[in-house]
Amino acid sequence: MKKEYDFSKGKRGAAIPTPGMTRITIHIENDILNWFRARIEKACGGSYVADINDALRAFIDSKDGQAEENFHGGDPAASGKKTTRKKRAPRQR
Repeated sequence: MKKEYDFSKGKRGAAIPTPGMTRITIHIENDILNWFRARIEKACGGSYVADINDALRAFIDSKDGQAEENFHGGDPAASGKKTTRKKRAPRQR
């Protein structure tokens, strides 16, 4: 090992960027994430992130053309459908 390293030309971020992908931070409900992780574990490997991307792509590309009608930005009242989402307590600041 060297005593000193020159990081003057270093770049922040992922060491190897993935073309066509953007790293983000999102909140996913535990049961949804656990479902995707369990699928990968049962398949003995893979990527739950890829599965989530595939599920989102399938939703967007749905052949019945209903993706837009089925999604109302999280407002189930807009569709007249009931939701199973749990109401959360407001965050304490």
